[in-house]
Amino acid sequence: MVITMKKLNDFFEKHFIPFAVKLNNIKGLIAIRDAFIQIFPLTFVGSIAVCINCVVFNSTGFIGQLLISRYFISYSKWNN
Repeated sequence: MVITMKKLNDFFEKHFIPFAVKLNNIKGLIAIRDAFIQIFPLTFVGSIAVCINCVVFNSTGFIGQLLISRYFISYSKWNN
């Protein structure tokens, strides 16, 4: 197993590292890479906010059903 991993590592170093270095030196790709790196935290925070919104504040979500059922029952008793 170790011999196989060494061969695989040598193959990657021989064939892919020079190609990756060439790609890394292209200014347009550097700008795109840096833009993705800078926007990723905002994307991550936004996706967490959407997940919380779907679970907590959605009326069909688990917690939303608990809150709506308690509020609706108490509201209907208070209204009658």
